[in-house]
Amino acid sequence: MSCRAQRVVALFVTEAETIQATECAQDMLYVYWLLTEMSLKVQLPMILECDNKGAIDIANNWLSSGQTWHMDVKVKFLRELKDGNFIRMI
Repeated sequence: MSCRAQRVVALFVTEAETIQATECAQDMLYVYWLLTEMSLKVQLPMILECDNKGAIDIANNWLSSGQTWHMDVKVKFLRELKDGNFIRMI
């Protein structure tokens, strides 16, 4: 994985961690497809480690508050991957 600057400005640490978790999940999805294309087995769910409890709680909880409505698309992407047993956030 390469290190790159975040493309958006986040006002809160939880928001920044959620954005980064989404980008990491996208990279994980790409690597999964790449490995399965090479006929390699990948153990699911893949572990997505996050050091922010708020970001983990947002990804694990289907409720949306007024403070997270602007992140809904990114959060829904994480939740769909989690509910599909593709990733597990810890």
